[in-house]
Amino acid sequence: MKKLLVTILTLGLATPALAERNLKRRVELRNINSRVFNAPAGGSFDFGFALNAMMAVELGSSDDFFNLVSFDIEDLGMSADGISLVIPPMDAFGNEVPQCILDRKQITMTGNVTSFELSNSTSVSIGYSPSGDSGFGIGGSFKMEKAKLFMDLGAYHSSDFVTYGPVGIATGAHEAKTQTTRIDLSFSNITLSPEFFKTSELSEVTQKAARKALATIKEQVDANENLPWESVVIKVAEPKITIQAGSFDGLKKDDQLVVENIYHQWEGEPCKSKYRGTSAGTTAVIQITDVRGTEADAIVVERVRDGVFVGDRVRVHQLVN
Repeated sequence: MKKLLVTILTLGLATPALAERNLKRRVELRNINSRVFNAPAGGSFDFGFALNAMMAVELGSSDDFFNLVSFDIEDLGMSADGISLVIPPMDAFGNEVPQCILDRKQITMTGNVTSFELSNSTSVSIGYSPSGDSGFGIGGSFKMEKAKLFMDLGAYHSSDFVTYGPVGIATGAHEAKTQTTRIDLSFSNITLSPEFFKTSELSEVTQKAARKALATIKEQVDANENLPWESVVIKVAEPKITIQAGSFDGLKKDDQLVVENIYHQWEGEPCKSKYRGTSAGTTAVIQITDVRGTEADAIVVERVRDGVFVGDRVRVHQLVN
């Protein structure tokens, strides 16, 4: 009995525990549109700039999405091969693998602000709504009592590099009553800068609205069976295989991934015409041995057929705790 117990404990220590966790999806964040609010005497406030900066920060701290723009290049852990390729590598069928395959993002996000307002008890003080621009109820300064924001956020995916289809649509809305806050505004040829945004309650409202929208997008994307998490092989130097996913994507050492040989084909010029690439089937199971910011090294632990090549698709097999 003691021998059996020791054997069980030994196996428990040697076998990685499988985890119920998701890897982050790489996102290309495009512009979230917002009207520039024109203040009296020629001043203005570019709320769109502030909102896009806020969304980049939220993606940088998200447990579900990963945006390269949210990080400094020094922090990403990229090798030279992960940034640019001087000589295009070949796939399993002798076709060149262009850079767009290696830089591909799973999701593109963009959106639109419907309205944002800071208001007091008597009138809207700054912002705009679908019905038109808001005015200024108390001249150059006012006591703000409420802030609200309404925004639409869309997630899109392209299977052919040319056309994009929606995979998630969300509305982010948040309204907050605040403790009375006095804000002084000067409009004599002065533009309301992002610093004004940071000192207002609208900053917090924007953050919460963005988080609500991202949470809804995550639920919709996860429910889409045609959009599993995937990455790509970017370098092969057997026995080491490097993939375009790392710790920022949620990968950990000993995670196992499936590699599929991909036949890369285009209707015309690569990356600028419709992509007609097809899978030739699973070629190997690989296990992560070293993880960096946006890249990871792996070795083959199960070979279905010979050959892992740059440009091959990588998908989840087993994740560990």
